[in-house]
Amino acid sequence: MNIIIEGNKYFENKTLEALYLIELKSSEKYNIVSKYIRKIQQGENSKWVLNNLINKTFKFGEQVYSSYKEFYAQSIVHDSYHSKLYYDYIENHGVNYVPDNIYSGEKAEWACLEYAISFLEEIRAPQHLINHVKSSRGTKWWESMTY
Repeated sequence: MNIIIEGNKYFENKTLEALYLIELKSSEKYNIVSKYIRKIQQGENSKWVLNNLINKTFKFGEQVYSSYKEFYAQSIVHDSYHSKLYYDYIENHGVNYVPDNIYSGEKAEWACLEYAISFLEEIRAPQHLINHVKSSRGTKWWESMTY
């Protein structure tokens, strides 16, 4: 595994568990994760910011990493898709600047959400988790994210 994990032992174990689940159940999505995420860090909140995206670094808060492994795994899958949108734009346009609306905002969040839902369905996650993630459709949950 070529992803660097930074955090305490509990965080490291939960992250490895989620990554192994992705690798075992969806090699296609694992390939995206391993290509577009280089580092996963323990954080107070789950987030990425542009300088972290450029470095392919994502932070996950306790509410996410201590949840069901399927939920944490879909969060990683979701964020890898943000990174993919960002880097695909650079590759396809031969530029170093990526407009915000390519990898963030409503359209990008919708695409990442649908990608994460497809992962949950593919791995046959518990239905209540699929329903929980699906319930985010039509909301702007990312604007008030506090976990």
